[in-house]
Amino acid sequence: MSKKILERTWEEPVDDASDASVEAEFRFDPARWEKLPKGVRKIRLSLDLDEDLVAWYREQSARPGAVPYQTQINLLLRTAMTATVSQEVYAALLRDETFIAAIADRVAEHARTRKPKTGRQTRRAA
Repeated sequence: MSKKILERTWEEPVDDASDASVEAEFRFDPARWEKLPKGVRKIRLSLDLDEDLVAWYREQSARPGAVPYQTQINLLLRTAMTATVSQEVYAALLRDETFIAAIADRVAEHARTRKPKTGRQTRRAA
């Protein structure tokens, strides 16, 4: 049995001159990656989701012109995140006496400037 000599099947490393010819926007720069703003960088995450939920999003993404299902789920999570923040803001406003007074003034102003209803639209006295 003779020993079989393996041929190289990979490319030789690229020299700096060849690397310099690649446009800067296409070169990987770890420092640039770290400077990207939040929400732009992606992280790999293992997440268990219900099968029917993923199947539904995959069906939605199969339609012409639809965004990928991962992007749809990402948008849904971002919407839920902002809705939660809004609920916290609303709760804080309802505890703020200055805000409540301003709303009371606005309601009173609205009641003064509103046109009275006429005819069948008026409420009958009980």
